[in-house]
Amino acid sequence: MSKKINAILVILIIVMLLSSCFVNRQQFTLYEKYPFQNDSKRIKLNGGYYYIRKEKSHKFEYSLIFYKDGKVKYNLTGLNHWGHYKITGDSLHIEYFYVDPMNFYKYNTMELFGEIINDTTIHITKDRCDWCENVYAGYDNTTEKIFSPPRKFIFEKESKPDLTKAWFHDKNWYQEGLKQREDKR
Repeated sequence: MSKKINAILVILIIVMLLSSCFVNRQQFTLYEKYPFQNDSKRIKLNGGYYYIRKEKSHKFEYSLIFYKDGKVKYNLTGLNHWGHYKITGDSLHIEYFYVDPMNFYKYNTMELFGEIINDTTIHITKDRCDWCENVYAGYDNTTEKIFSPPRKFIFEKESKPDLTKAWFHDKNWYQEGLKQREDKR
């Protein structure tokens, strides 16, 4: 009997370890569908980040760092999430991987939508997560959170992390998607 229990425990541990590696990237498509056009006149790309400070603190609650190749780093109260962005006129669309080691899929796609007010101010108006309904705070019976008033991000010039630190940068599926995007040009 104990051999059966041990075997079941080993199988469960293996399944749990493997499941922490799963990536749900079905809705992570901006990087491959849209040829990225560097528009540094709309947002600042050379050294710096957009942020929201915590009240009465010098620490950032949220920050966005944009890169010339279309990558974006979204920091939520100390947790870093990497993704891609697209600018259409004054509209901003960001797809990023939410990292949750306790979820079946460790990396799951979420989206932010906003408006570029000027090169130093961005308003994020909506957060969309097709899998978050009734899972995370703010997603009760819905897949979207509307921010009213919008979250206002202000630019501050400072050094920014190396974009090759994005966990998906060297993944085969990502490199293949970039190649397909280039082939469409």
